[in-house]
Amino acid sequence: MKKTLALLFVLSLALIAVACVPMAKYYTCPDGRQVLDPKNCEESPVTEPVVNEPSTPATTEPVPVVIKDITPDAQALFDKSKKATTIKFSYYDSSDPFVENIYRASRDKLKVELKNKAYFNPTEIYDTVYYDFADLSSFGYCERQSISTCLDRNKKVTVTFEEYIVRTPFDWLNGIEKAELTGKSKMIDGRTGKEISFQLEGKQGSMFVDSFFGMPLSITYDGVTYEYKNAAINEGTVNDLVHQELVNN
Repeated sequence: MKKTLALLFVLSLALIAVACVPMAKYYTCPDGRQVLDPKNCEESPVTEPVVNEPSTPATTEPVPVVIKDITPDAQALFDKSKKATTIKFSYYDSSDPFVENIYRASRDKLKVELKNKAYFNPTEIYDTVYYDFADLSSFGYCERQSISTCLDRNKKVTVTFEEYIVRTPFDWLNGIEKAELTGKSKMIDGRTGKEISFQLEGKQGSMFVDSFFGMPLSITYDGVTYEYKNAAINEGTVNDLVHQELVNN
């Protein structure tokens, strides 16, 4: 009996001890984790390493290849144009037959001497326009008029790029896709021109090319005739196609 009472006494003490132990309390962090100490929420959770999927390389549009079909004798004639650095001409365009300006051109510059001075506004007058194809700029100056008209011969006036620009003989040589000599020739302002049948931008045309300098002198293309009259090749230099500081007197 005594043993039974002793055993019951021991069990009672054990139950009392367990009851006295406080239960653990968990704290829920803002990210959903449960921790015993709220300070542990500040610790960065362990994350799985990010595996980058192989990226697909960007695709670019292929550059169209222009296949040229220029006969050797036509190419030999065009190659003579390498001797030409500048050309001066008066211009005729059958779609606008009243063009009277004088042009001086190189491969990247153009100077237009206007037959009549142009008025940009009452205070800005210009009679010469300079184009630079490298930066697509175009500016006018009043250079040839008397001091009573041109108060400042070095004043630069912005001119719309399309206003006076024309396709020069150098421009025609660029981009020709097909070309062949026809065997015909004719004299143009004292120069021997050889006829070439050509294709440009998918359209057929014909041109008479100077036999010595390889420069187009007369072109018929897309229903329009273009003529470079009184052509003077290599008369002057490229510096002549840039405005030079002038004395205002």
